[in-house]
Order: sequence, then structure tokens, then C-alpha cells
Amino acid sequence: MKKQNKKIFKGYLPKELRKYRNIIEEAYKDDDGIWVYVDYGYYTDDIGLHLYHEDNWSGIVKVFNPTFGCTCEECKQELTKRSKGDENAK
Repeated sequence: MKKQNKKIFKGYLPKELRKYRNIIEEAYKDDDGIWVYVDYGYYTDDIGLHLYHEDNWSGIVKVFNPTFGCTCEECKQELTKRSKGDENAK
């Protein structure tokens, strides 16, 4: 999963999700629907995905419930970099 080093909100973000801005890495709408990626350390479901995809914002709002504690290798590496103050951390 490719992550950006800054938060990207392309257009609208529902007020129900605005309180989660600090853990939403990227959110946008395209022809396939709405995509919301969560920050390193968070996951979105039982299989450890880092994103939500629904047809519309109301669908995202209904299912949005990220959990902290992702133990995938990418998250572990990035969180370790951040904890050490690594300038290359995303």
C-alpha cells in the first residue's frame, strides 16, 4: 500500500469523519466510489486492511471504525521509524 507523506483530502469530508482527520491519511472520490485510507498503525477490518471503499459517503460513515494496533510489517516499520524520530518517516 503506497502512502503519501502528508494528508490528502480531495474535496468533501463528512462532518462525522472530521474528528478522525488525524488518522485519515487520504480520502477521495473517483469513478469507483469513495476511498479512505487510514494512517500507519490502524486497520479497518478482521483481515487487516488499511482502507475503506464504499459507493458513497454515507456508506463510509456507516462502516468507519478503525482500530489501532495493526501489526503488519509495513506499520511496524513505519511506527518504529516515527518513534525514533526518523526524518524519512511518512
